[in-house]
Amino acid sequence: MMSKKLIDNLIRASSWFSIGLGVFVFSAVLMEVGSATDALGRAVFTLSSLFTACMCNLMVIWLFERMKLTEAPQFTICRYAVSMILMLLVSSGFNILYIELNRIGWLPQTPLLRFSQTKFYLYTVVQTAMMSGIIWILHGYILEQDAKVRAELENSRLMASRTEAAYQMLLQQIHPHFLFNALNTLKSMIRKYPDQAEDYLIRLSDFLRASLSTGNQEISSLKDELKLCEDYLEMQRIRLGSALQVRIDIGENEPADRMLPVFSLQPLLENAIKHNELTEESPLHIDISVEDDWITIQNNVKLKTITENSTGSGLANISERHKLLTGLNIRIKDTGPEFSVSLKMLKQI
Repeated sequence: MMSKKLIDNLIRASSWFSIGLGVFVFSAVLMEVGSATDALGRAVFTLSSLFTACMCNLMVIWLFERMKLTEAPQFTICRYAVSMILMLLVSSGFNILYIELNRIGWLPQTPLLRFSQTKFYLYTVVQTAMMSGIIWILHGYILEQDAKVRAELENSRLMASRTEAAYQMLLQQIHPHFLFNALNTLKSMIRKYPDQAEDYLIRLSDFLRASLSTGNQEISSLKDELKLCEDYLEMQRIRLGSALQVRIDIGENEPADRMLPVFSLQPLLENAIKHNELTEESPLHIDISVEDDWITIQNNVKLKTITENSTGSGLANISERHKLLTGLNIRIKDTGPEFSVSLKMLKQI
């Protein structure tokens, strides 16, 4: 169905087209007969007849849309034929009216009225065909532009839907990935440190409860992400003690509207702990800092000779979700002794 905006655009274009031709006729008649009154009368007459013809074509378009007729070639030809007939009737009616007004002396005698009646009406048919063609092209252009805009909007909606679907699919990978690693750690602790394993399990339960509260959110506040990090670090301190040293260099005055992809910082901490050897004599140092709307997690590197079981999707998942939300790649810097990952923080709208 035709929208109100589309109809308004068609009426506006018809009005300006009619006014423009009316001004042209006024100028032409003024130069021909030298009478401003006669020129104004002919201009108003032309403007009225042309605007009425435009409205007839608009009515035909609206009726065909309402009847839900397709845009197949036969219907296009049919619509043009109906418009032509209506505009011919309108043009003939206005010309007959013009003749009568001229006969009683209200309008000037134009060269056309000196022709025979047959030639005059033949001229009317030719004139109507030309005008209807121009009106058809004008309205057709507006309809085509409207269809193009609607198609672009629909494509944008589809792209947004696909992006959201892709993001949700990535989001669904987060908890299974974390749970896989956490359960591997718990299994190892049960064999070696059964007492600590019980505390770890309690912390894990609390952490999962807090992390699941995010639901299907795409982003969360910096404060909430840091809270998840703190909860996760409490779990790790149970088994690692002073072998894990974490410094969070983020001031309390950091704007509250900073947002991050949900559950994006904790996996970076997890990767650092999982891939590096750490002991009380040679601890793992992790620094979390903010600079120019980027948050960075940096750690010293001492890679394990034997790697733990892993799904391998943690960093890739964060990178893809970050790019979907910000349009930017995460910054990864590996100097050898140190490794860091930086994420662009969003501003809450």
